[in-house]
Amino acid sequence: MRKSIIAFCLAGILLLAAGSALAQGPEISSYPFTIAAEDGKALGVRSQCAYQGSLLLLTDRGGLVVHEPASGTTRPLLEEGSLSQVRWLLSEGDSLWGYSDGSRQLLPLSTQSGLLPAETHPPVSLASQGQEDPLDEYSLPEHMVIDAGRLYALYRPQSMNGYKTLLVAWSLEDGSALPLKQPEHLQAVTSYREGMLLGLVMDAWTAANTGDPKARQAELVAFDPVTGQQTILGKTEQPIPEHPCAFTWNPDGDTVYYLSDRKLFMRDAGGREALCSHLNNDFFMEGSGDWLVPLKGALCAALSMGQSTLHRMEAGQQDLPLSLYSQYEQNKTHFEALKNIQGTAVSYVDRDWDREDRLAQLLQAGGPDVLLLESHLDELQRMVDKGYLMDLSTSPVIKNHLARCYPFLQQEGLRGTGIYLVPVSLEIITLTAKPALFAQLGLNMPATFTELLKFLNQWAREWAEEHPNLLALTTENPREAMQRAAMLQALSSLAAGGAPLQFDTPLMRELLGATQAMDTDSLNKAADDSSWMHLPSLMMYTNYSLPSFTTSIVDGPLEYQEPLVLQPVMGVAGGLPVRLRCLAINARTKNPEAALKYAEAYVANLPDEVKIMLYPGENTPLQPPGIEERILAMQDNEQQLTEQISQAEGAQRSQLEEELQALQARLASQLPQRYTVSPEVIATYREHMARAFVQNRQLTRLLEDPEFHQLFRRWQQGQISLDSYLKEADSKLRLMQLEE
Repeated sequence: MRKSIIAFCLAGILLLAAGSALAQGPEISSYPFTIAAEDGKALGVRSQCAYQGSLLLLTDRGGLVVHEPASGTTRPLLEEGSLSQVRWLLSEGDSLWGYSDGSRQLLPLSTQSGLLPAETHPPVSLASQGQEDPLDEYSLPEHMVIDAGRLYALYRPQSMNGYKTLLVAWSLEDGSALPLKQPEHLQAVTSYREGMLLGLVMDAWTAANTGDPKARQAELVAFDPVTGQQTILGKTEQPIPEHPCAFTWNPDGDTVYYLSDRKLFMRDAGGREALCSHLNNDFFMEGSGDWLVPLKGALCAALSMGQSTLHRMEAGQQDLPLSLYSQYEQNKTHFEALKNIQGTAVSYVDRDWDREDRLAQLLQAGGPDVLLLESHLDELQRMVDKGYLMDLSTSPVIKNHLARCYPFLQQEGLRGTGIYLVPVSLEIITLTAKPALFAQLGLNMPATFTELLKFLNQWAREWAEEHPNLLALTTENPREAMQRAAMLQALSSLAAGGAPLQFDTPLMRELLGATQAMDTDSLNKAADDSSWMHLPSLMMYTNYSLPSFTTSIVDGPLEYQEPLVLQPVMGVAGGLPVRLRCLAINARTKNPEAALKYAEAYVANLPDEVKIMLYPGENTPLQPPGIEERILAMQDNEQQLTEQISQAEGAQRSQLEEELQALQARLASQLPQRYTVSPEVIATYREHMARAFVQNRQLTRLLEDPEFHQLFRRWQQGQISLDSYLKEADSKLRLMQLEE
């Protein structure tokens, strides 16, 4: 989890667009407030600290900038070049430091000149901590504190799954390692008063493995890192995560700020706690500076996902955040949408995968505000019919977006002139094949599902022994996989044609009967053997990804994959089930304006490949920036070299021929990377979408509901006949429809 969060956050920061001027804005009228450049784009903040009453930000766009909380203005101080080594800003009084993890040094800084000259202000090289030195294995601290001539850093070891921490210290005079004593189960640390540090103490291992919320309530412990003397100040009312723990102490008012479930809480000196604000996200990157920085005026700057957001730390400031429902993807589209509702706090209501009635209960209770719904999991049409969703037809942005979508996607969210469901992405699970690999083996790719079954039978009989390190289909049990695929083929054929779903049809009998006759047991893999998963394969089931299909050729012609969307049998078109993700707004939302702003910004910032999948008129191929110019330049150079070779002789000719050969090799490597989504892949996708339909909740139940699945398994294992299975399945289907 730790590494994935770091990687994800780094990727997210790299996606932030570049810009120039900083905001010289007016006084801030509402909180939370995201500090941004004048063009509204994020600064890409990688560290922050309080300094002389202001907030210093080390950014990817403006170098070192300063934000004045009193006026709401942001202005540049230093260009990035002078601070390239700095990862973490630290301050104490009038002193300003930058920590460089690369050189393991503490660098003296000036807000006017950047790094101070080593002759007069030498950097502090941090000594090894000996055998227990955490920097040998993991160099990114979670917390750093300068206090009383010492630098403290809290690291989280990889052992014990990251549940334990190690606090280390160095002298600011010479960088020597200093002994210290830390409380057991220390999870976070910050500065405190009178040479003391303040820590959050919690047995993270017990908390993670018991599931007891009370085990996550942390003790606040003031401790002397030299003597080890400790004073327990109380326990947090809210649970804290195992890591990362965002927490700080504000000397103004002797208050503690900490984060719990994306909520910012304040604890006063008397132990009274209050909810003050909500964070839009809590993707904290280790080694990136203080996550929470207290400021004058009861403010707190929270650093997450490359953004610094100011929060007013007063009780009742954010009693009504905009709540977002689903397993939200913290992606660029989402973060761009958040920028459209600055000043509005956001909370998240995650999908409960173990409770199907969770969403219905939430809606009946009045929340959440914005819903990200899945066609194959949620009763979309029933939600529209019951009036749970807001009509969005008054929004020109939403209307324009929907008008560009495929007609069958439009119909999903319309009732008359009202718009209730907004398509924002789709997922298709498809069979893929490697055509070049088929050709190399002298084999033809199947054109229908029944041909696929024949191919697998023939592979088991004739070709499997000849190619022991090659799979025909990536699956543990081909016959069982094809039996489930056959059922989906038959049901999809009905759904695509608008016919009622049923099991006992001629097509279902034909397909399941054909799978029953398969003789592929020799291809089955042992349940305890996973080695086969790494073998190359002619075919596999995967997500229909336009970028993946385009870029698979980069690994070589034999690795190029294309979707293999099969007809059930010759002459029957069949259907292609599409899992549609829709955005909707609760009809009873108490934040209609913010909810609509978020929805409009969300659809306006959909990725280009998603727009291609949703909009049949969007057929412009996607290319990496600058690649066309690079290819053209290489082709021009190739032509020039060819002309020079024709006129050269001897050694000069040989040298030019070598240059040409090297250039042609580079050009050959660039051509497969010409597109991230190619014209050919788009054209193939358009053909397949002619058979597409939205997979609804009912179809998913027929495939995955325990009662239907158990009945299907009985047939697979030979406990009941095909005839009995189809009749019993239809009986259960009729009962389900009556219950609904």
